[in-house]
Amino acid sequence: MTQNKETRTVSPASSFLRPLGIYVHIPFCRQKCRYCDFVSLPAGPEDPDRHSAYIAALKQELKERADRFGDQYQVDSVYIGGGTPTMLDVDRINEVVEEIFRRFSVVGRDRLELTIEANPESIDELQCRRIRDGGFNRVSLGVQSLNDEMLQNLGRVHDARTAAESFRRIREFVTDNINVDLMFGIPGQTPAIWSETLESALAWKPAHLSFYSLQLEEGTPFYRHYKSGELELPAWEVNRQMYHTAVTRLRESGYEHYEISSAALPGKCCRHNLKYWSMADYLGLGLSAHSCLDVVRYENTSDLDQYIRGEYLKESSPGSKEERMGDYLFTALRQIRGFEFADFADRFDVDFLSEYGASAKELIREGLLISDGKMLRFSAQGLDRTNLVLSRLLNDEGGTHGA
Repeated sequence: MTQNKETRTVSPASSFLRPLGIYVHIPFCRQKCRYCDFVSLPAGPEDPDRHSAYIAALKQELKERADRFGDQYQVDSVYIGGGTPTMLDVDRINEVVEEIFRRFSVVGRDRLELTIEANPESIDELQCRRIRDGGFNRVSLGVQSLNDEMLQNLGRVHDARTAAESFRRIREFVTDNINVDLMFGIPGQTPAIWSETLESALAWKPAHLSFYSLQLEEGTPFYRHYKSGELELPAWEVNRQMYHTAVTRLRESGYEHYEISSAALPGKCCRHNLKYWSMADYLGLGLSAHSCLDVVRYENTSDLDQYIRGEYLKESSPGSKEERMGDYLFTALRQIRGFEFADFADRFDVDFLSEYGASAKELIREGLLISDGKMLRFSAQGLDRTNLVLSRLLNDEGGTHGA
């Protein structure tokens, strides 16, 4: 990489620039998993022309966004996600990172969080060296399970041994700042199988661990099979048992449970993801990417041919004040610490309790939310019923705020 000579000069005026996170979507995967509803496309190393056209379109979109927004922001986090970014030659992705450094003001290397997602089957020593040469200081590894039967059920193309070898390679050649993605609530999964996966992953001592419940998304094979009665999921009580097992074991192992599905060793929270959960500014580049800039939301097209032609934007909207308050509550309450009433008032120039007080107080009485008079957060019981709690809070039954 040639970042040092390409980096935009940072002037004293940069102290007035607002922090910005940049997300770059790489949509290609070896094959689509049975549960996945992300915008991803099967494409292997044998599709170099397709990859090249997409990288060129990314660079062009980046130029146009920098021309419009670059003088307002300074980048402090970059996250390359997918899809499976490491399905591509990472040197191609490094070209996009170089372009970010060239077109935006970027914080110093010691302050920049630079993350790339990887799947175990796409990580060899050469890719690791490319990731390191690109300056990445954080890797998110999509393990999902360390039980081969569960991996087959999900439609993953790696096995548990490959996952372990990939983690070892990343730690040896790139960084020890590694996130491991795990999934529970998988068809056929028992609490014992989940505990075995969790303990095996904890033995690796990753810096960060994400633990997601399988969600049935419309349009996926899992959704169709569930609707037809061909697929059976663990009971809700079993699903919740698995979740609380993870929360307990992570806490016992020295991790901070800081977001509903995320825990980290001290100082290793994902700063990029925290932007989403605190409604900070972020720019999304690539197919189907979303942005939030100065309270305006942007959504890119999910049509690959359109995107490659340079027709990036699908729609943009500032949203109503009510919609933005709802977005804030939906994201801020994902943080285990919750949010401060003062922050809500500063953002929206309105008192939280005057808008949502009736339903919030009822949910507190029921033990689903907790407040100390300054902040609001989920209780342990509320974490098991987040959708219900948020629905009631946002509809404010009996309160002053209408949905």
